[in-house]
Amino acid sequence: MSIIPPIPSNPPISPPASLAEFSYVPQGSLNPIGIRVNVAGLATNVDPSTAVVISIYVVPYPATTAQTNGVSADPVYTGLATSPGTGLYQMIPASSQALVPGYYRMDWSFTLNGNPIITSLYIQVGPPSPAYDALQPPFVNAVNNVWLKFADIYDSPYGGPYLTIWYNQHFGRGRVAQLMEQACEHINVEAQPATSFSVTGIAPMGGGAPLFPLNQYAGLLNTGTTVEVIKHLMRSYTEEPVVVGNVTLRMDRRDYMQRWGTMLDTEQPQYLKQLGVFKTQMMFNGSPRVLIQGGAFGNYGVPRMMGSIPARPFYLNRFF
Repeated sequence: MSIIPPIPSNPPISPPASLAEFSYVPQGSLNPIGIRVNVAGLATNVDPSTAVVISIYVVPYPATTAQTNGVSADPVYTGLATSPGTGLYQMIPASSQALVPGYYRMDWSFTLNGNPIITSLYIQVGPPSPAYDALQPPFVNAVNNVWLKFADIYDSPYGGPYLTIWYNQHFGRGRVAQLMEQACEHINVEAQPATSFSVTGIAPMGGGAPLFPLNQYAGLLNTGTTVEVIKHLMRSYTEEPVVVGNVTLRMDRRDYMQRWGTMLDTEQPQYLKQLGVFKTQMMFNGSPRVLIQGGAFGNYGVPRMMGSIPARPFYLNRFF
C-alpha cells in the first residue's frame, strides 16, 4: 500500500461556525475517533492502493497572525488511520502524545475512485476526567446533549459559561458528567418508589448498580441534569464581590450571607422531599405491612348482620 501524495499544509477548510460543534475527547482517553466513508449511503473502503492520512492542526481562539485560515500553519501530528471495518477509519488521540487540552482540526486525506478527498473533524481535547471516561457511549451522548444547551452562551470566548475560561474552575463536560450522576441520585429518591439507578453501573458505596433506563427516560435525565447544571452555575456565581469606591477601591462581600441564603432556599425544598422519602422507607424498611386478621386473633371474621352487605363469616370456634 502506498501513501497518497502529501496534502499542502492548511488546506482551505473553514472552522465550524460554533465551538459547540467540536467533538469532546478527554486528554489521555483511549476512546477512538474516526470517520465513515459512505457512497450512496453504503459504507465504502477508500482506494486499496492508498492509505488514509491524518493531519491535526491547532485551532486557537482568538486567531493570531501566525495562523492561516483559523488554524496553525503546520500540523502538530501526522499519521495513518487504522480501519476496524468496511468504510471505517479511526485513531486514538492519545497515541499522538502531542494533544494537550485545546481545540484541533483533524484532516482525513484519501483517494476514492481515483479522486483525492479531504474531510475534516473538529475536536476539543479537555483535561483528564474520570467521571466522563467512566460513562458508556449512550450516557456520553446524554452529557453532550446537556452541554449543547449552554454552549452558545456568549460570555466566554470559547463558548459556554464564563467559568470555562478559568482553569481552576474545571467547568466542562467532566463537570456535567458529575452533575448527571447527582441528578440520577436525586431522581432515585425524590418520589416513591425509591430506586437505585446509576449512570455508571457503580453504586455510591461500591458494587454494582442498575443503569438508568435511558431508552425510556432519556428526557427525564436530560432535564434533571440541566437543573443541576443551572444550580451549579448559581452556586458558582454566588461569591461575586461588588467593587466600590472611586479613589480607593475595595471588594464589598457583605451581601454574601443574603446570597447564600437564597441558594439555601433553592436547595432546601429538594432536600426536605428527599428526607421525607428516606424516613418513610426507613420506617417500614421498604415493605409496609398491615395486620388484618390471624396471628393472636385467629381467624375471627366480621359478623354479618341480617340484611347487611355480606361479609366474612363469623366462627363460633377459634382456630388458626
